[in-house]
Amino acid sequence: TIRFYNSDLFSNPSLPKQFDLIVANLPYVPIEKYQDLQINNPLSFEPAHAIFANKQGTSIIHRFLDDTVSRIHAHGAIILEVDPRNCLFLTHLAQTLFPNATVKKDSDLSGQMRYITIMC
Repeated sequence: TIRFYNSDLFSNPSLPKQFDLIVANLPYVPIEKYQDLQINNPLSFEPAHAIFANKQGTSIIHRFLDDTVSRIHAHGAIILEVDPRNCLFLTHLAQTLFPNATVKKDSDLSGQMRYITIMC
């Protein structure tokens, strides 16, 4: 059975205590890039809070990974889309937070390191 939940990270009180699989596309573009947007840029039509994050784009993902440690089953998995500029940092963070997990980086179709998979 697959169930989908809508929540601001884990704030929804109806969420289960733990998950088998979490797939997340959290805001990861550095907030400093906000000023670079031009009116014709496709990102300019998205709400800023859905795209941009502090700490070079890692703040929300860092908070998410901290919270996920207690929310993922022992044999669960987490898949995250990340900014390629932060992939190595976030992979290291995931390895630190999930020391018994297999953490790997994956590239998108353009060859950019865009995904982190954590197999607990």
